Amino acid sequence: MSILGKLCAGLVVTILAGCSSGLSDSERLNKIMHGDVKVVTPVSGNVLVNGTPEEKIAILLHSADGSQRIGSPRPVVTGKGGHFEFTTYSAGDGLPAGEYKLTFLGKVYRKSTGSFVGTDLLKDRYSDPRKSRFTLKVVEGEPQKELKFELTTK
Repeated sequence: MSILGKLCAGLVVTILAGCSSGLSDSERLNKIMHGDVKVVTPVSGNVLVNGTPEEKIAILLHSADGSQRIGSPRPVVTGKGGHFEFTTYSAGDGLPAGEYKLTFLGKVYRKSTGSFVGTDLLKDRYSDPRKSRFTLKVVEGEPQKELKFELTTK
């Protein structure tokens, strides 16, 4: 058998072994590509700015003490009606259990560069994780689907 044939056979065995594990397709693929897959719990809600639901507000996760940004899961950006759903592996699946500090940016998020550009609609009031009063505790198996974060520019 050629090297390519052996690689394909190994991949098929790996995929089939994962089929009996109870993982979703995206979790199985992530496990194959990256190793360990963490259990995630759905976390969603709305962001209000000055009492009004606001689109295009980025929510970033940081360690509980605010000392470092957590790059994965990636930032979530509010959509219609200020709604958001955190994503780790597949759209809206949630976050791994843990404690997080949250920051908010009213800038445009460029997926191509992974950066935020423009003037902050929130006037940088919520961009410093060490000063943030917004925390989130995710407990495995306890979905949070009606979170509400109220921000102000005043």
